[in-house]
Amino acid sequence: MAAATPPTVNPTILNALMLKWKRDRANLDDQQNRQRINYNNALDKMKRTYQDTNLKNTEGFSDRGMLHSGAALASGAKLRGEYNRQQGEAATQQNLNLATIARRRLETDQEYNINKTLAALGLSNPTA
Repeated sequence: MAAATPPTVNPTILNALMLKWKRDRANLDDQQNRQRINYNNALDKMKRTYQDTNLKNTEGFSDRGMLHSGAALASGAKLRGEYNRQQGEAATQQNLNLATIARRRLETDQEYNINKTLAALGLSNPTA
């Protein structure tokens, strides 16, 4: 009785699966890079807006001799609070976006491994 040899994967199917997997991974990497660029740009814009507004407020209050008045301090505190809130919201959104990309990356890896296993068993659909 001869030993059973494990089935081999058709190289064409394996190559197609590998190309699809690499293309999906490259797309996800590109999305992740774009997310980081957009996030950094948003933070820079928030910082510039905060600094500009803070400078205008400071100049306005100092011109009137009210730089250390209660209104000036309240305005500064409100501005800092709004800036911190916007940063927190941007960070939360960035984390959600990166988590979604990570989940898609895992799904892509799992899909590739499942399809590769199915191809090894001869159950794969080459158009999948």
